[in-house]
Amino acid sequence: MQGFGTIISSIVYLAIIIGIGFVSFKTGYMTQDAKATLSKVVVRITLPLLVISTLTKLTITPELMKNAIFIVITSFVCISVLYIIGVLIGKLFKLEKATAVVHSIMMAFGNVVFLGYPLIQALYGETGLFYAACYAFVNDALVWTFAVYQLAKYGNNSVDKLPWQKCISPPTVSFAIAIVMMIFGLKVTGVLARVFDSVGSMTTPISMLFIGATLASVDLKSILKRLAIMPAFLIKMLVVPALLTMILVHIPVDPVAKCVVAFQIAMPSQTIMAIISQEYKADTTYAAAVIFTTTLLSMATLPLMYMIINYFCA
Repeated sequence: MQGFGTIISSIVYLAIIIGIGFVSFKTGYMTQDAKATLSKVVVRITLPLLVISTLTKLTITPELMKNAIFIVITSFVCISVLYIIGVLIGKLFKLEKATAVVHSIMMAFGNVVFLGYPLIQALYGETGLFYAACYAFVNDALVWTFAVYQLAKYGNNSVDKLPWQKCISPPTVSFAIAIVMMIFGLKVTGVLARVFDSVGSMTTPISMLFIGATLASVDLKSILKRLAIMPAFLIKMLVVPALLTMILVHIPVDPVAKCVVAFQIAMPSQTIMAIISQEYKADTTYAAAVIFTTTLLSMATLPLMYMIINYFCA
């Protein structure tokens, strides 16, 4: 029950900071520019330092790399399955093209960095964060290639000039640097280690403030108009990860790796999709409504997923 207490306290902790971000943005105390700055600070500064400082504390082993390969393959398969499910649900509800493509993408890709990293690190420590980064590597690579291509295509934009360079982002670069350091046994030590640890520790609170501000910017009327389809996202956040958990129990890999991949799949939809949808003239309103709804739902579904994961995999 100690682990369950950890996830409940972690969820409450994250929810309170999200609430602070929500109220700050809603009251005008935090501006749109400040919200954008929070995102940049996390992606460009605190998160890369967190990844390097945390992962380099690990010693790379054949077992660790075997589990990393398992994470990469499993994440690719699960994201693909979720995307297909999203397409089928879009057809079932007869969504317009601009909305249907957003729906399928929001179904496939989760908030595996801003919410996934803090929660998994709290539950599974440095090893868990390493596996979470492996999943995020696949998730982000597909977001900036496949997802952007789909949004550009259905948003009537040119598909010849896509931001492939964004696949090489600060978090992915820091992940690659950490892997190289792990291979050669290099560590961050001394004053530099204190700097990396302290700045990296800012990732969680700043990320939650950003999520809260994002939720505050959503028009609640847009959610009410789409309320009928929102329960479909429980397939992403409960049904698929629960089924995966039951399958993973039969695969001989590190239990932590199993827990992390199931958790990452269960994360609410990725917040950055609202920005990308707007850029490619897809249904931005729907994207924002999904982000709001799935993030709130995750406060209940993630503890439930922890119970399922702990029962089958831990």
